[in-house]
Amino acid sequence: MPEEKKQKDSEPTWLTSFIDVLFVLIAFFALFLSMSHIDYPPEVSIYFRKGSIFKGNQLSKIALPDISPHFAESVLKKELKDFNVKIEVKDKIGSKNKEIILIFPERILFPFGKASLPSNVPSLNKLAEILKKLPRETKVIIVGHTDSVPVRNGTNWELSVRRAISVVEYLCKKGIPKSMLRAVGVADTQPLVPEKTEKDR
Repeated sequence: MPEEKKQKDSEPTWLTSFIDVLFVLIAFFALFLSMSHIDYPPEVSIYFRKGSIFKGNQLSKIALPDISPHFAESVLKKELKDFNVKIEVKDKIGSKNKEIILIFPERILFPFGKASLPSNVPSLNKLAEILKKLPRETKVIIVGHTDSVPVRNGTNWELSVRRAISVVEYLCKKGIPKSMLRAVGVADTQPLVPEKTEKDR
């Protein structure tokens, strides 16, 4: 008995208070996280413009874990780097969210003055696999562009819209929900550079 009493007396009394403080801190951070607001998902805008001709034929599928919206930018950069796709990130006006802009070289997709897509577009296949991992609330805006050269059938406005719709339909066939996609045509109103020469166009 004396030995047991001696062992009890030797236990530090501050340990009980320390454990209480730890539990209070855990409860505080749990409450803080439950009340914090996370801005997601991002808005993804996809632009199709003239660029270098796509080289290579990478048809292999990728296996990705579920992608948090906050990592969407880095995943897109990594998975689309071989397809000459430019990626920009901008702050959305009037919102805390970021807008991720993908600029696809036009010549990997559309022939001059046309809106029809090939039956198989590796860059869009890769994009579809990534989009499947994003939350269903993500808004993907497909923006079609043209140069200022008049087209034979219809107008550049119609051509840009038809191009955007072609991509929307292609992604739908690859399993992307319709609710995520929007098609917009802007014709020649947003050129990357002033169209003074054929090279500019």
